[in-house]
Amino acid sequence: MSNEDKIHVIGAGDVLEIRNHPRKAATAPVTPMATHTAYEAPSRPSTYTQPHHQSVERAPAMHYAMLIALTWMLGPVALTLTPAGRRHRGWVALGLVAAAAGLSILLVPYAAFVSVTGSATPLAWTMLAVLAAVGGFTAWARAVYLASAALPPVHRLPRLLRSRVAVCALGLLAPGSGMLASGGRLRAGLWLWLLWPAALGLLVLRNATGMWDHLATTLTNSAAADLLEYCILLAAGAVAAGVLVWLAQALEGARRLAPAPALSRHRGDWFAVALGVSCAALAVGGNPRHVAQQLGDAAVVLGAEGMTIIPLRLTLAADRLDPSRAEYAVRAIALHEARGDRDQAAALRARLDEGLATYVALLGRDAARLETDGSSVDVPAPRLDDPARPGGEEVYYGSLVRSRR
Repeated sequence: MSNEDKIHVIGAGDVLEIRNHPRKAATAPVTPMATHTAYEAPSRPSTYTQPHHQSVERAPAMHYAMLIALTWMLGPVALTLTPAGRRHRGWVALGLVAAAAGLSILLVPYAAFVSVTGSATPLAWTMLAVLAAVGGFTAWARAVYLASAALPPVHRLPRLLRSRVAVCALGLLAPGSGMLASGGRLRAGLWLWLLWPAALGLLVLRNATGMWDHLATTLTNSAAADLLEYCILLAAGAVAAGVLVWLAQALEGARRLAPAPALSRHRGDWFAVALGVSCAALAVGGNPRHVAQQLGDAAVVLGAEGMTIIPLRLTLAADRLDPSRAEYAVRAIALHEARGDRDQAAALRARLDEGLATYVALLGRDAARLETDGSSVDVPAPRLDDPARPGGEEVYYGSLVRSRR
């Protein structure tokens, strides 16, 4: 027996000693699981008391119908109704401050702000209005989203709330509630938030008279007056757009419950827009003379307050709706000249002269024909005074003729 390091020689008669290694102890026999006893949990001592935060009973949760109703009634203050809303103090502070700003604008007239803030009233009032509209509707939309978590799924709602007519009625009554009943939590808050421009426009229109009176007594700059008139026009446009948004969200909530629309949603939207435009055109074009008369009377009232831009726009719209009444064009000429727009006034005057020349020529032709027949005709004498430049005995106001006092 050899290896590379050493050589061992075993001769005859040598005794080999073999060492015995100790054996491992035998393991205990495995007993089956059936022989083990069942595990028993250790019992707590009788002196154990439950912690305080677990012993206090939780207040019962508010019913979802009451929670949703209060959310729409309280506005931005509704953030305090849910634990998730109370958890973020910044949002709660925004809702409370916005609600206070909105109440102050609604309850306190604009003249009262003037007595407190003086010449800084426009800036202070604008900041309060923006805070009440933007901040209030933002906090309100978040409150709606948080409160909607308590609403059960659509299939578990009462049968009445699963009706498209009821959902549409809810959307018309409270904006966003119909969308929430149809299963759109995020869309309900979003549609509600989109109404803040209309709310801001309503605040501006409600205090427009006070703004104009304050501007007329403090500033004589025409640029500030023009800016205020443009703001009033934008406010009126925002209110009109808000009405359309209100109707759209109510119809959208009802459409979400439709099982299978005959048209695709994209094409259905365009059909709905076309239908709305057609209804508006029918309402205006069905009786344009009446609409023009209303616009002309409104222009006269606003012109008496000292405004020029809004009466001019209303008068031009009335002239387009009813061009047979020359008084609208005459009043527009006077307003253009008051604003210094000589070119626009000359263009309107040329159009009027053209129409009157045609009418006078027609009267002369009829008079000549009647003279050849031997009869006479009374030709009305032309007016020497120009209604665009009042100074005569009569002044035209829309469809009325009033004597100057």
